[in-house]
Amino acid sequence: MKKTLLISTIFVLAFAAQAFSCFNPTDLFATEVVLSKPGASYDLSLIKSADNVSFDEGAFVYRSHFDKGVAIILTEVDEADFLKGLSVKVQIPTEAVLVDGVTDLTEARDLNLSKDSFDFKSAMRTELDWLNINGIIKGISREDIAEISAIAEAGIAGWNSRIVYENEKWLPYDKTDKPLLFRDADCGGFDPEKLPWNEDTIILPAPTSVSFKGKLTASWGKIKADL
Repeated sequence: MKKTLLISTIFVLAFAAQAFSCFNPTDLFATEVVLSKPGASYDLSLIKSADNVSFDEGAFVYRSHFDKGVAIILTEVDEADFLKGLSVKVQIPTEAVLVDGVTDLTEARDLNLSKDSFDFKSAMRTELDWLNINGIIKGISREDIAEISAIAEAGIAGWNSRIVYENEKWLPYDKTDKPLLFRDADCGGFDPEKLPWNEDTIILPAPTSVSFKGKLTASWGKIKADL
């Protein structure tokens, strides 16, 4: 009996340790969706050649069209047969503070933003609309955007909590019938310095066209979606 109890306790502790390793406190200040719906696709070529975009640890970062103090983080996801697509994350920059001798993570003070009052739903909807209008994401309908935005809120982000597509609906990953995914967390936060230094929003290059003679012609200018 004692041996069985000991084994059970070890199993529970091991599981808890794994589960905790998936938790990143930075995600409490974010919301995220992986556009994993069958038929959805994306093309990051415009993002790669755009102005006011930074590349940080495998992710493209630019300022939100909803609030310039907030980051939009685009990451390519290919973790399993059932979880592939572009991750779109709305992230409030954070900073570490000392509270009663304990280091805690909070919103960056100079941005005057609060995860409790920030409108993550509108921020997500605005960004998905912009990505859709500019052809960066495809196969995502207006109904999809409305459904994703409706459940986007602080903390619905990260390895096991981000929004994904399953059984013809969008829902947080931990609400699906898939087992939890385990991964060590990076608890370093999202420093405001990771935002592009230019405070303007992303500027995409103008579309290019090829003439009948095969000559490449291009006109460059600022393109901004009228949202």
